[in-house]
Amino acid sequence: MLFRNFVIFIAVVVSGIFSQEIFEDLKHEECLLDIDLIILLDGSHSVKLSNFNIVKEWVKQLAAGMHIGHGHIQIGVVQYSHWYHNRPLNNQRYIKTEIELGEHMNKDDFDRAVDRIKYQGFKTYTAHAINKTLEFDFLGPKNRYPDAKRALILLTDGKATDSSYLPDVIQHAERDRGVIIYAVGVGDFDSSELQLITHHHENREFELENFEDLDSIVNSLQFQLATACDCDLEGSITEDCNPCSGECT
Repeated sequence: MLFRNFVIFIAVVVSGIFSQEIFEDLKHEECLLDIDLIILLDGSHSVKLSNFNIVKEWVKQLAAGMHIGHGHIQIGVVQYSHWYHNRPLNNQRYIKTEIELGEHMNKDDFDRAVDRIKYQGFKTYTAHAINKTLEFDFLGPKNRYPDAKRALILLTDGKATDSSYLPDVIQHAERDRGVIIYAVGVGDFDSSELQLITHHHENREFELENFEDLDSIVNSLQFQLATACDCDLEGSITEDCNPCSGECT
């Protein structure tokens, strides 16, 4: 087991270095794709305030590497925890759009907006939160689809309260909205849910033991987004594409 863990650690480090080198080349060659990105943050009680503060720093770190000021990537941020059955999806206190898609195209303004996000601390209505992004956040006034790719990064630390809704929501995301979903599980996550959410694409799934490890996946996520292509009917990323044009080969 020790040897296996060592090999995995080496693989992650090498992959991160390799991804960063290619990512820098892509930026230099101006091959970055246009992406409308929503970052969906689990704000449930199990996360805890101290860890949520780590998450906010991670969000700022992600945005810094994507150079949002250049216009290739627009970012929105949504936090979720509870869902009220008697309220419409676009009027949920705890499935909240913290930053609208494309609201801040300046890094300093974006960082200040992230700093203002207040931790919620309730349940884990993951499926309803994803659906909210599909029906409202990705369809906001600054959305650029189909001229820009759509991507969602979900960060969660536990099993969804509404897991029975996930299959239909994920199908809706890929089939009807053209959204590529990445899942980051931290701590006591449910691996089967992450696999369902990412449509069993291992390169879109990240499993971490604790929140302090989030910075270890920043380069890989940035690289994945920089080379995102949807070359099958489900909108999933494959290797059969040209990262400069986003066209399938």
